[in-house]
Amino acid sequence: MAKLVYDESLKTGQRPEMIVVGCSDSRVPVKTLYTDLEFKPGKVFTVENAGNCGLTPDALATIRYGAYHLGAEKLVICGHSNCGAMKALTHIEEEEDTVIRNYLDFIKNDVFGGTLPTTDPDELAKENVHRQVEYFAKKDPVISRLVREGKMVVEGHYFDFSGDMPYVEVINRNGERLETPERIIEFN
Repeated sequence: MAKLVYDESLKTGQRPEMIVVGCSDSRVPVKTLYTDLEFKPGKVFTVENAGNCGLTPDALATIRYGAYHLGAEKLVICGHSNCGAMKALTHIEEEEDTVIRNYLDFIKNDVFGGTLPTTDPDELAKENVHRQVEYFAKKDPVISRLVREGKMVVEGHYFDFSGDMPYVEVINRNGERLETPERIIEFN
């Protein structure tokens, strides 16, 4: 049986360190990537959906709740290699399901302004992260205010599991693209 321990403070509330917007892809362990691959209650407040989109109404409400009401001091938008949603964005017209097509159109329009900057899924995944970090850090009325006040950092991360040794790197901080990504998690 798995062991799961809640200290006294977690029994009555939460104050997570970070909010992570991640992909619902089964290969991306969002809740555990940021807790040394061991689920630790109370550390990470998550939003997961196809394509790690923080701009959907439900994701946006969850992010603002985590920031404003729970006091999380970091917002992470985490994209990843070989993302099916990014592949699907390049072939929206082929999608038969109306709900999925509408969701993909939402990402294309609200994240990318109606035009995809590339058809390479991995580069599209990174650009998806960049644009969302730039939005939250500089335009979102709640999150950008917290960033300006020094109460929050918004980072864009990219989880690459395409090679022999998966890693997570920071590619954007507070809306500024890093020329040299910073590896923060490496697996061996």
